Amino acid sequence: MPHQVMNYIIKYKSYIFPLLGLVILLYILSLLGFNPLALIETGLLAMTPLALAAIGESINERAGIVNIGLEGIFLITALAGVYGAEVALEAAKSPIWRPLVTMLSPGVIGLLFGAFIGAVIGFVFGIMSVYARANQIVAGMGINIFALGLIQYLLM
Repeated sequence: MPHQVMNYIIKYKSYIFPLLGLVILLYILSLLGFNPLALIETGLLAMTPLALAAIGESINERAGIVNIGLEGIFLITALAGVYGAEVALEAAKSPIWRPLVTMLSPGVIGLLFGAFIGAVIGFVFGIMSVYARANQIVAGMGINIFALGLIQYLLM
């Protein structure tokens, strides 16, 4: 019987040991006064956008394009989403736009506007990389630096 258990542990060690380490870490953090469930929730909330970016990058990789400007696209998309929601809130004051804004809600309008802007930036990056033969690494870093500068400027 112990031989079968050892075979099982050896076979699934890449799953067992990280989970065991996570359980031990959460136990130690709970002893220190932290809430383990809140830590897991925060980690999952922070991980979701990064996981979506990784999925998008894997699609880019299959197409033969390396896009390291995903963080910059995220920043610009978030900014555009907030701006779209603010414009929708202002448009709700007008009797012409009020039915549309009430039907969709400003949050959904901001989400759609942000997604549209992100798609446009990704499309421009793809056109530059494929047809203009721009260096993909340099173009991606350019998007990141531009986004960081734009956000810094607008938050001043």
